[in-house]
Amino acid sequence: MPRRHWKAAPRRRQSQVERPPAVRSTADGIHLDEAGHIDLEASVASLDTAIAELLSALPAELAPHDGFDVIANLLLENLPMNPDTYKETEHPGLSVVAEIAALAIIERGTRSGTGARQRLIPNTARAGRLIKDLAAMLSVRDALQAARQRKHNGAISDLAYLLRSRDATIRGPTFPHQETAAIQAIFGGLDEPLMEVVGFTASQGLALYEGCSQGSIAALTSRARDSLRHLPQITKDMRSRGPSKGRGTAKLAAKRARRLLDAWVWFGVGTIISVTVPALAERAGVSVEQAQTFLDLFSLDIGCGASPQNFVDHKNPLARRPLIHDRAGNYLCSSFSNLFFALRPTLSEQLLGSRYRERFARQRARYLEAASVTALTGALRPTTVLQNVKWSDGGAAYETDGLLILDTAAVIIEAKSHLISAKARRMSVRLNDDLEQIIKETADQAVRLREVIERDHALSVIPDRGPPEVLDLANIRHVYCVTVALEDLTLLTTASRGLATQGLQETSSRQPLALSLHSLEVICDLVEFPAQLLHYFTRRARAHEQGRFGTFEELDFFGYYLKRGLYKDADDTTPMWIFSMTDDMDAYYLWKFGERTVPAPKPAQDMPPEFRQLLTALEAKRPRTYITCSLRLLDGSREVREFIVAQLQRLTAPTAGKMRDASYTLEDEMSCGITLLSAPPDRDDTLLQSLGPYVVARKYRQRVDEWFGIGVTQRTPWDMTAYVGYVERWKEDESMRRLADEVVDPDAQMQRWSKPADA
Repeated sequence: MPRRHWKAAPRRRQSQVERPPAVRSTADGIHLDEAGHIDLEASVASLDTAIAELLSALPAELAPHDGFDVIANLLLENLPMNPDTYKETEHPGLSVVAEIAALAIIERGTRSGTGARQRLIPNTARAGRLIKDLAAMLSVRDALQAARQRKHNGAISDLAYLLRSRDATIRGPTFPHQETAAIQAIFGGLDEPLMEVVGFTASQGLALYEGCSQGSIAALTSRARDSLRHLPQITKDMRSRGPSKGRGTAKLAAKRARRLLDAWVWFGVGTIISVTVPALAERAGVSVEQAQTFLDLFSLDIGCGASPQNFVDHKNPLARRPLIHDRAGNYLCSSFSNLFFALRPTLSEQLLGSRYRERFARQRARYLEAASVTALTGALRPTTVLQNVKWSDGGAAYETDGLLILDTAAVIIEAKSHLISAKARRMSVRLNDDLEQIIKETADQAVRLREVIERDHALSVIPDRGPPEVLDLANIRHVYCVTVALEDLTLLTTASRGLATQGLQETSSRQPLALSLHSLEVICDLVEFPAQLLHYFTRRARAHEQGRFGTFEELDFFGYYLKRGLYKDADDTTPMWIFSMTDDMDAYYLWKFGERTVPAPKPAQDMPPEFRQLLTALEAKRPRTYITCSLRLLDGSREVREFIVAQLQRLTAPTAGKMRDASYTLEDEMSCGITLLSAPPDRDDTLLQSLGPYVVARKYRQRVDEWFGIGVTQRTPWDMTAYVGYVERWKEDESMRRLADEVVDPDAQMQRWSKPADA
């Protein structure tokens, strides 16, 4: 009996099985030429034959059974049932199983089974295995086809393959709470246009989805709970009919009673979880006409002409119309995730094809810009936030969606709400045009502003009224460019080499980071302090430049960063594929939004607790140059972090009333150093006076560009009493030389930190 259900799969990917499997032998349908290389033509032909054989065998497996019962059984078998134990990396379910079975039922043209009388509850095990084999073969064949097409169409074939792979395997590009918020914000204020064009509002659409998903599962759960009330009586009846009243008979009677009730719960399950127009209208609190409109918009009739071949040809009609209508008034959902995530694009297409097109496009763009700036503002807590800022350079005027300033860092935001068209998903040329707008043009706009800031260290801002104002940016040392798309580009933006080969991105750490909005929101929600987000941007840019990391989505990159640092030494040329790193995120959000009963902590970066306290103190007090200092600290390996903790513990130990110090250099692309200084409690007011000259002298003597000083009071570890930081290029200076000679002992030994590693 079902224990606990929730409305949709909590994550974007449904299973490891959906990922292209490794090809191990020619038995998988792979043919090798004489040189041992894959023969693409022969292999694709062989797989096409094997796929056709599986398709021909599927109808016979499903023929004897009620179509809705088959679909419902396969749907529930592959749906995660218990959010308390769910892990994407371990869940064996595969959402496409129910979809392909549904297409086979549609193709046969009737819900009713045929042939000899079968078991009351369909045995879908063999059909499920056939469909999983089919899905695996499709993954391999599509990868080989992409390699074959690359010879003729170039790198765009790889991007088109990734986009098709995304559509075929991902059932939800983000967490449900994010999609719900997006629908409410994008279509907010458009109730009248939606009522005119579609027939129901966005909030009513969400309620109708809930009626189809949660309402259907609730009906099955209610039946299961009802069966439990009858269990004692049925057990008693079965025991009374036994030959004796011994202990074994009681256990056997209880076992038989449970089996009988299980069979009753699952008998006719397709009817139990299907909906009718009146029932859906009542569940959603809408009119019968609106419920009918919703069902018509998202359903296919049995016998409409769809078939599993549509899925094979990457034209899965159930992706946007996952409800199956038996032409007798009953509607069954083949994928709750498909229904949920089809709501926004369907409503968007309806409005874009109406007289409200321009109004809707403007509102969608405003939403994306505001949501992007809001997410980054919440994570960075900047001192200056400029949204839709107008600025000028060389007499020309420009506009940037967002500019955030905090300490020595600036973050430039460019957002693009353009959507990839249906034609672009089928035609490589159109795909390139859409990606030009979404990725390349927004990156060029961000780079233009970055170049002005780095050149002038100022920006001429054009207010809505009055003359231009000059924004002083002399302290800015780090400029980050982030481009944000409303379209889900998760499989494309993590394929840096493909985008670079197509000329859509540069293979440089200076390339703006391209993110989908929902990926950005999750990352911003999970970071602990601003410097951590900026450090992730730095590591992510380095990974892009090296091109040796690969993954399925941005959140896998971020999950890997939290656990292992997302660092690869420049000398390490070995490619590395990052598999799913999001189990902790799934558990956290399931707990946060009430689907999980077992508490799950917020994912956090692995670091010594005392080191985290030091970074937290820097963020809390925000002294000048603290961002640069925090970035350098985060760049250290685990060994470096533990070394800093050990030195602070040593320096804050009780002494004979003397000040103690230790200085170290951090070797990386930008040379820098740090001084740790401690003082007794009765002399903590002199820390800053002593620390300032000491840091200046150290920086000059070591000829480095950055030096930071942290002062702590003895007997009270981790309470940062003083801080100074100097971030500017080293140059000859006679006054600095004299200060260095006076303050620094010429024979002092400098200890060196190791290079950054996995952190």
